[in-house]
Amino acid sequence: MVKNYPPFEFNKTYKKTLKIYFEIFLKKKNKKIYWFGIASLPLVTLTTAFIFIKLNKKNKKLININDYTKRHLSINYFQRMINNIKVKNFVYKIISFLFFFKKKVTVIYSTNTYTNSYCKNQNLFKIKYNPLESLDANEISKYYIDHTFDKFFRKYLIKINEVFFPNSKKFYKFTELEQYFHKFYKIYLLYVNETKNLKKLFITSYSGIFFIRLFMGAIQFNKKSKIINLTHGDVEVLNQEPDIVADGVTLCNLQISKTIKYNIKLKKFLLKKYHLDIPKFFSYRHKNNFNLKSLTNEYSKNFDKKARNKVLIVGYPISNKFDLTANHIYPSKMFIIENKLIKSLKKSSFQVFYKSHPDTNKEMKKKIIEKRNFLTERFEDICEEFDYLIFTYHRSTTLGYALSKKIPISLLTYKTLDLEKKTYQLFKKRISFINCEIYKNNLAFNEKLLKKKVIESKKLVNLEAVKKLIL
Repeated sequence: MVKNYPPFEFNKTYKKTLKIYFEIFLKKKNKKIYWFGIASLPLVTLTTAFIFIKLNKKNKKLININDYTKRHLSINYFQRMINNIKVKNFVYKIISFLFFFKKKVTVIYSTNTYTNSYCKNQNLFKIKYNPLESLDANEISKYYIDHTFDKFFRKYLIKINEVFFPNSKKFYKFTELEQYFHKFYKIYLLYVNETKNLKKLFITSYSGIFFIRLFMGAIQFNKKSKIINLTHGDVEVLNQEPDIVADGVTLCNLQISKTIKYNIKLKKFLLKKYHLDIPKFFSYRHKNNFNLKSLTNEYSKNFDKKARNKVLIVGYPISNKFDLTANHIYPSKMFIIENKLIKSLKKSSFQVFYKSHPDTNKEMKKKIIEKRNFLTERFEDICEEFDYLIFTYHRSTTLGYALSKKIPISLLTYKTLDLEKKTYQLFKKRISFINCEIYKNNLAFNEKLLKKKVIESKKLVNLEAVKKLIL
């Protein structure tokens, strides 16, 4: 293990903080606090950021609290989108009265292809509802922090001080962190009040959004409505370790995944690692989700004989937040290794194109040296135009889609990837691994081996490995 590498140090701090959080907030005796605790797991990352700054003066240069709050924890971030969808949702409600004879399901936040397909298969009429519409500052201010919550938060602070600052004479109050906890607890109370008399069936695949999690937690506390949660992206194919902070399996009554195998993985994850409640599980795969017949047809195609050595690099979403699901990556510096990748590939006579992550198109446009071939189109619409794909991180949701196509794939890897041994071995049979090391506080790859690794990926277009990943 590399010593003093900031992403690793942050991850160590996070794991200790998560343990404390579970001890304090996830005791099932107080159901109101418990469901807030489950919904508010994203606050563990924020807590870690505050602690990390206090642990070492040098860390102040590495952490900006705004980077942990301005997007996922910010109401303002969603405000424009909320105004755009209010009219649409009103129209949906009117139309729903015309279909009074159909069984209805209320879609939390938004739909996608998988949600639409499942609802169609189950003959459910969709009514859209966005809980973010309720987030009015005046309404939120009407709710007060009760004595019970204050007591739990005080215990949280005491434990943090005991674990991280045992020799300090000073007691760290983390006043700003307390303000965030109070703010989100008030929103939770607002949702508890709004949903106390609701008897509906809800469905979502956007449990990674904090405000949606608070809404789901409120529904579970009130116990009158039910929630169906669907997986987001092709996590089943990648067989990724579930992300406790973003996964909705902890907040639903019925979990829908694309494979039985992944449902089993989720059950084990909840039982063995966190000892949490288990919802019901159901597997559903629509015709576009790795259909065996279409996969076989796809992989039986011949490679284009007029290969142009066109390479598409699928970029990492730049951020000043440490990535807890890929802790070998230094998010704010990842563009440096991507630029080196571009230069090295060009030296080896490849035509290089860079596909930016949709969340950070503007930021990456300034950072990436490849300006002419900087792409922002949907990956699914353009990936088959290229001879080779290179992914810079293994948790990209588009990697799952790429595996369904007969395209050579390479992946920047590090020895601590959170993959099971079986999944890791199957990946190696289908994907060319470009091994990286930590050098001068960033990832580094062997430029001399790069061309060989990319060309090797053509020999690894292996349908049998993909079958074993999905079946």
